[in-house]
Amino acid sequence: MNAGITSNVHRGLVGLSLTDFFISRTAAQLTPVLPTVPLSQIPSVNLLRTLVTYGNVDHNGFSGAAGVDYNFVERIAHQTVGQAGYRFSCFAVNVEYRRFSLGPLRRENEFRVAISLANVGTFGNFRQNERLY
Repeated sequence: MNAGITSNVHRGLVGLSLTDFFISRTAAQLTPVLPTVPLSQIPSVNLLRTLVTYGNVDHNGFSGAAGVDYNFVERIAHQTVGQAGYRFSCFAVNVEYRRFSLGPLRRENEFRVAISLANVGTFGNFRQNERLY
């Protein structure tokens, strides 16, 4: 059985988003996620994603977001992320820090920065489609 529910609340410049995913393993899964783990030992997943946002990227000033993806079955935060930006009248600066902790599959930290100039473009490794807010 797989299920998910999402809720969003915005009040002025502050927003809160909660998403709960529940995925249980079934006999229909033919191959395990990790080749070294038998199918019978793959746990169900109950993942809660929490995201808090502030500001509006379309207006001058500060904006930011912070989020955590927490797995209740394994009792571990799979991902934590923080993004912040400041928009001036003709340019903007954005930074992001993201930490992945997916056991033996992936463990890494990422830091991204971008500077955007009006009517010119964006320079850096932080892409617009990766924004949380």
